[in-house]
Amino acid sequence: MLAVSYLPNASADNSERQNGLDERIVMQTPTSGFIDMLETGDTNEQWICGWSVDRLTRGDDCSGKTDLEAPKERWFRYVLPANSIGDKFEIEVRNLDTPHYVDLNVTFCKTNPFEPTQMLCDKEPTDMYSNTVEIFKFYPIVTEIVWILVEAYDEELYDREDGGDATKVRVHVYDQILSNEDGIEPTMITSESTFDRRVCAEGCDSNDEDPLDVFAYDGIEGDKIEFQFGSRENDFNSDIDLLVEVNFETDFFDTSISNKYWWLDDSYHYHNYPGPGNEGISNWEYTFHTSGTVYIWFEAEKGGESSEDAESFTLEVKILDISNRIITADRDMDGLPDLEEMDCGSDFRDAASTADNFDGDLECDANDLDDDNDGVLDTEDPCPKSPSTIDYDGDGCDDNNDIDDDDDGKEDINDECPNSILPLSADFDSDGCHDSEDLDDDDDTWSDTKEAACNTNPKDATDVPSNFDNDYETYWFLTNDEDILECDALDDDDDSDGVKDVQDVCPMSPWYEYDAQNNALNILDTDTDSDGCFNSEDDDDDNDQILDINDNCPRGLAIGGDMDGDGCKDSEDIDIDGDTFSNAYESDCGTSATDENDIPFGPSWDLDGDLICDKVDEDDDGDGYVDGLDAFPRDANEYRDTDGDGEGDNFDLDDDGDGIVDDVDDFPLNKDESKDTDDDGIGNNEDTDDDDDGWLDRVEIECQKDPLDRFSIPVDTDDDDECNVVDDDDDGDGSPDALEIMCGSDPLADFETHLKFDMDGDSLCDNEDPDVDGDGVNNNYDECTNVPKSAQEKSAVDSEGCLDSDGDGFMNFEDECSNTISDTNDGCPMSEESFWSENMTLIIVLTSLIAAIVLGLGYFKRNSLSEMLHIGKDTSTELAKMGVNQTTTITNTNIDNSKKETLSILNQQSVTNTKSFSNVLNASKGSNINTNDTYSVEDQTGLESDKNE
Repeated sequence: MLAVSYLPNASADNSERQNGLDERIVMQTPTSGFIDMLETGDTNEQWICGWSVDRLTRGDDCSGKTDLEAPKERWFRYVLPANSIGDKFEIEVRNLDTPHYVDLNVTFCKTNPFEPTQMLCDKEPTDMYSNTVEIFKFYPIVTEIVWILVEAYDEELYDREDGGDATKVRVHVYDQILSNEDGIEPTMITSESTFDRRVCAEGCDSNDEDPLDVFAYDGIEGDKIEFQFGSRENDFNSDIDLLVEVNFETDFFDTSISNKYWWLDDSYHYHNYPGPGNEGISNWEYTFHTSGTVYIWFEAEKGGESSEDAESFTLEVKILDISNRIITADRDMDGLPDLEEMDCGSDFRDAASTADNFDGDLECDANDLDDDNDGVLDTEDPCPKSPSTIDYDGDGCDDNNDIDDDDDGKEDINDECPNSILPLSADFDSDGCHDSEDLDDDDDTWSDTKEAACNTNPKDATDVPSNFDNDYETYWFLTNDEDILECDALDDDDDSDGVKDVQDVCPMSPWYEYDAQNNALNILDTDTDSDGCFNSEDDDDDNDQILDINDNCPRGLAIGGDMDGDGCKDSEDIDIDGDTFSNAYESDCGTSATDENDIPFGPSWDLDGDLICDKVDEDDDGDGYVDGLDAFPRDANEYRDTDGDGEGDNFDLDDDGDGIVDDVDDFPLNKDESKDTDDDGIGNNEDTDDDDDGWLDRVEIECQKDPLDRFSIPVDTDDDDECNVVDDDDDGDGSPDALEIMCGSDPLADFETHLKFDMDGDSLCDNEDPDVDGDGVNNNYDECTNVPKSAQEKSAVDSEGCLDSDGDGFMNFEDECSNTISDTNDGCPMSEESFWSENMTLIIVLTSLIAAIVLGLGYFKRNSLSEMLHIGKDTSTELAKMGVNQTTTITNTNIDNSKKETLSILNQQSVTNTKSFSNVLNASKGSNINTNDTYSVEDQTGLESDKNE
């Protein structure tokens, strides 16, 4: 029981009270499920997951924990330390709220020590939600084990929002606070006496914290105890700060019984001022309905106004009445009365704990003066626990327990006559048997009657009959419990060999050896012909009339034919004809076992001369290879023919027949391989990387490199495991190589894309842009293709895409005075026009000369290009598929790609769809290429030019 209960408010008198409706229920003690152990001062954290109210459905968000890791309920078990009655304990339970809010029900229980399968638990569990804490404080009286049950719910349990599904529960056991300031609890009541004590609540002024004093009385059924108690404070403030409770041990766990309690008014003094009519003193009496313990305890600061002072009190035991005690009361029904068990130290509550009581009377052996009830007091009884049903010598010890039944001084274990004739007057050999009943008076192992028959003295241990086979007869007796002992004078088979002495040529043969320690007979010899003489002493063991010295089968058959006269009858002879070859061997080799001239020897029978005939020999030619695996079983110089050409490998110059002689064949025994370039043990035919340079052979071939030369490695500029020869984007900048070549950027530089030259920033490189300067005039019609759009927006642009800065109707490139409004047809004012009139002839001559030079250079350039533009069909086709219409001069000629090396010499071209373009090489005026020429790639044999104006 715990000193914690739900009691009504105190009143101002000391009258007895009883608590109302019990707020506890009985539950079964858990034996399975999730049980976690608690220790004093320790903290235990465990996961728990909410289930539905009906406990049938598990939450759908349990933080990934399995049901084993986070069950719907957990039990926490705490075993109280020994001798902790009256001490203070606190257990804290915390809902850690990690990671979700979870509804928890927490129930506090305690095991019934008198019925361990049952617990007493709070009827209403404590609700815990979110990050909350609950502390259970208790003072144990008879309780030894407490339990905390934590149940989790995942939905609306108390009309609030749905909680989470998983959380951690932390249970902490605080260190116990001892309540032993005035002695170890409980104080046992053994007589009618008075106790003046005091208790001190937590934090009291005296600092002697001792909140509980417990008293106990062990009674037997029928006993009666009466006591009274009261305060000794004499405090006129009349604080009611001292609670007194009393209970019988089993009533703590009986929910049908109301506990009794008192609130003591401390305005009285038990001795000095008990009050009018002793109203300051409370009385209580109890008659034991069964044997057990009554507890009364005083607890400070349990009601009224809180006080930090100590509370003194007096407990006076007025009556201990045992006159109606039931002496035979036996609570555990073990046959030993409770009072005896109490006196003898066993537990009268537990049938398995019973003090020794040999004779089954009402006294335990510790108190019984005659334990076996044989009439002989234990102090005089050599066998104090003997049933005395049979006592041959009447010494008080039952013969079953008496080590010397006849009291002759010889213990029964060594006494041949344990119940000898009494009194013992004649015992010649002192063996415990009277001579009149002793069969062997001198104890020499020979009976008196046999000694008389063998003419020896039956009362002289040194005078024993002669007996050659004594050891054998002793062995027989100990093994078969049959006495065949006979002296030689009377024995008809002195050596016990089964041959009667009258027929035995050797009547005393030493054919065995006796091991007396283990009673074992070790056979030393045999008698093959059963003539009574064992082989070691017989000169013709098999009695075939051939002495053993000349007999190849000295212990063989005695009758039958003997072809070779060796003493072995033919039926037992392993070499009937005596030719040194056994019958079985000759049979296996095909020679006659009965013809000494027909033997399996010589080259025709034994090719390798190893004395094993060829029919038996597994290696006829003796070359170390068994015939089944030898391609040439009768040729010691050959054993294998790899290519099956009939010529052994030792002489064959091309073992595997692959046409490569062995001396230069890396795999002379593998017709599918002959070369291993990288010496990795894998032939080139199977090896996917013959030169071991890290590039597969098929890739190297595709990349136009030598797969047998480890220094011939494909170039892979952007390290994308695709060599430049087949890579459409060598530098990995996202712009295909063909596009970069056409646009004039470097296809091997990842910092340059095809938009390196994009004058108007419209994401079309200049060489593919039909309007380079973005002025809205197609390049084919734009006389000023290099004029950016931004500049054009500042002044008028004519239909040919050129500027007229002064707005005089003359384009800048033909306006001789571009910044002056003209009044003439040359774009200049009259003052300027005179200059041109005066110098017109010179200007015309110079202009004609320049034009001739330009035309000459253009013709030379066009012819040069037609020679160079012999590109591969694959490259031209690739460009055609991309819709390329023009390129610029290639500046990087170190491209490791045949099509790109060819294209690198190009200055301009267009694909077969013959999209016209002009102004190649950035289309600047003054270029040595005629801006009206257009080139088309027709096929891989050449390039034809076409003049379109």
